Amino acid sequence: MSRRTTEQPNPGIALRQRRQAAGLTTAQVAEAASVSVQVLEDVELGVRSPGRNWMSHVERVVINLSRDRQAVQR
Repeated sequence: MSRRTTEQPNPGIALRQRRQAAGLTTAQVAEAASVSVQVLEDVELGVRSPGRNWMSHVERVVINLSRDRQAVQR
């Protein structure tokens, strides 16, 4: 019997893409989210697997920083 493996998407990759699209650095997001740059980088690279609450928190920070940045540019 063959076994099918379904590769789960890495949430860190999506987080990195959103952060970069918003023009934010890891340092900016880490500071605003009160996490270390190293932990954020590890999550984005798939070295660490964050919990759902951690991801939600950091994603909200990226969204809020992005909105703030857009408002300043107007």
